[in-house]
Amino acid sequence: MDLSIYHDDFTQHDLFGLFPGAPGGRALRDSYGHVYLVTIATKGGQTTLERYGKEYMRDLASRGGKAKRHKEDTQPRNVTHWDGTPERHVPYRPPSSRRRRPRIIRFFLSEDV
Repeated sequence: MDLSIYHDDFTQHDLFGLFPGAPGGRALRDSYGHVYLVTIATKGGQTTLERYGKEYMRDLASRGGKAKRHKEDTQPRNVTHWDGTPERHVPYRPPSSRRRRPRIIRFFLSEDV
């Protein structure tokens, strides 16, 4: 494992004020105000629920979950392991398999590539 990513002498900077062109975090709060953002957060999603109804919202959540599972079960993806080594996860369905979900084949990639 390569431990060169950890440094002993580093300083954590507050980046909110260093990017004036892209308001976010405190800059967004300062421009809209704390009370306005709290009212949006407490109401969150009520307008959509009132407009379309509970059945539509459940159907929307169901479709999102199905799309997420389909993507995870069909598309290969690059994953960084907990120790920092890169992996490639490739879903594989064996022929005539009765499994509902594919097997995930893991390839450990070298860091030199």
